[in-house]
Amino acid sequence: MPARITAAFLRPGLLAIPAIATLALSLQIAPPAFAKGRDTARVMMLDRCVNDEYRRQRNSDGVVKRCQCASKKALEALSPSDIANVSFGSSLPRGMRRELAAALQMCK
Repeated sequence: MPARITAAFLRPGLLAIPAIATLALSLQIAPPAFAKGRDTARVMMLDRCVNDEYRRQRNSDGVVKRCQCASKKALEALSPSDIANVSFGSSLPRGMRRELAAALQMCK
């Protein structure tokens, strides 16, 4: 009887199930580095925008909504290499600041 159980678990179809499950879990747990870079860039641009706009206007009405729009539009215009060079704790590169300023003009 144990030989039958062992033979059943060694079938190729049954071995594929744990392998596929492991692969699916690893893809969910560890997102691609590009996705992490995009999130980092988006959050940094949003933070910079909100701080600058509030400092300029001294009024928070609509600032967050405009800055969310601007950071999303600016992120779409950036290249993957620009995004990959961004990390928390560093300042926003000049090219990203330019894109953010241009996107902010479109988000009124």
